[in-house]
Amino acid sequence: MYTGVKVPTEKPRQMPDSSNPGRSDPPIRGSGDPPVRPRDASSLIVTRKRGSKLYVLMGRRNLAARFMPGVFVFPGGAVSAADSQMKPATELDPAYTNLMGVSRSHPRARALAITAIRETWEETGMLLGVSGEFKGRPAPPWRSIVELGMVPDLQHLRYVGRAITPSFSKIRFHARFFMVDASWLSGDLQGDGELVEIGWWNVDQLAALEMRNITRFMLERAIALSRGEADDRPTPLFSWRGSRQVTWK
Repeated sequence: MYTGVKVPTEKPRQMPDSSNPGRSDPPIRGSGDPPVRPRDASSLIVTRKRGSKLYVLMGRRNLAARFMPGVFVFPGGAVSAADSQMKPATELDPAYTNLMGVSRSHPRARALAITAIRETWEETGMLLGVSGEFKGRPAPPWRSIVELGMVPDLQHLRYVGRAITPSFSKIRFHARFFMVDASWLSGDLQGDGELVEIGWWNVDQLAALEMRNITRFMLERAIALSRGEADDRPTPLFSWRGSRQVTWK
């Protein structure tokens, strides 16, 4: 049985002044530099409804960040070795494994989902977890969660799609995007400084926010899924082969 705490009510965020958010383009790889292999990464799109309005949890990346500084994103980041060692209370839907570009490896798919939960906790203070015990000594990235007596809860995650950073970038990720309703999370909005202006944003008023194309693409898909205007399958792969390309599986 689920034992989490529902998200407390916060006031919706007001639109910021985004006239000069900072340079958001990734650093470009030189013509003589070797290709960069994308790192596994994941993000979590947290939505919540208030009456007829839909809100999404987002923040602006710190201007000091090397990758996409100054733009609005979902919480997320690269997979840590500790994520593969964390045993969740519930499992990710195994049907997602074949959609995530993980060579049919469910442990790898599980680690990606766990990463999304950890990164959301670190960057926003919101946790998708339930009461549980971790046997052994947790690695530093998970210590603060385990000390709360919590473990990851994967059963409510919904897979949205994936994206691969262009090959011309010095920093590359193969990112998977998940979504979940905010009612399954607990915590108070705060963060580790990687994201600023963290808040619940009305999805009908996001045109003024500075975002990368991939962020807006996955946001629009998550909104459609949340409103029942799109199907879970096929799922998109957002990539670049000379120009932007979206394929569906």
